[in-house]
Amino acid sequence: MIRIGIDVDGILARFTTAYQRLVVEVAGVDLFKPGDATDPPCWSWPEYRGYDKKVISEVWSRIKTSHDFWMGLSELPDCCTLRTLILDLQRWHEVYFVTSRVGKDVKWQTEQWLMLHLQIDQPTVLISSEKGLVAKALKLDVYVDDNADNVNDVILRTDPTVAGMAVPGSYRTRTYLVDKSYNREPGISEEPVSVDSRVTRVATLGQMFDRELKNL
Repeated sequence: MIRIGIDVDGILARFTTAYQRLVVEVAGVDLFKPGDATDPPCWSWPEYRGYDKKVISEVWSRIKTSHDFWMGLSELPDCCTLRTLILDLQRWHEVYFVTSRVGKDVKWQTEQWLMLHLQIDQPTVLISSEKGLVAKALKLDVYVDDNADNVNDVILRTDPTVAGMAVPGSYRTRTYLVDKSYNREPGISEEPVSVDSRVTRVATLGQMFDRELKNL
């Protein structure tokens, strides 16, 4: 049995399209380039395209007070991959969905989304922006995310060698970063994304599970 932590937005749910649509609605003008909604050029792409802090603040205010924003997100292709594996994973392993989503009923909304799109009952959802602390507390064997800061934090918090507690080169959580345009090196509008050498960059969630096959 292994413990698996999976981020939701950018891995299973397409946050970028709904978020960009709301930015345009709030601002009343579309400054985005073709393809931005599905393949943003950088992490803070609305700001990069010229939207100011006031617009972004209002967008997040609407998200935080919405009872259904998170429920309305569409699937990413990797959601289909996980849907084919999830019943066996849940039977033989521990699967945690770890997300930093905010807002009203956010845990319930996320649970409902996962139940609908993965066709499972009672998914274990944890709401936290402290991905490293969550991985450490749960003693995750595997963690996957699309945010470089999160995967770096997981390594920092769970690698025993950081605290000098183990033989150099060993670490507890095998950590994966799903490759996206906004987490590649170099960045566009931001500093180049730096990923710990112990993080494995994969093209898809399926590629991660192929690598983990021997452990499942």
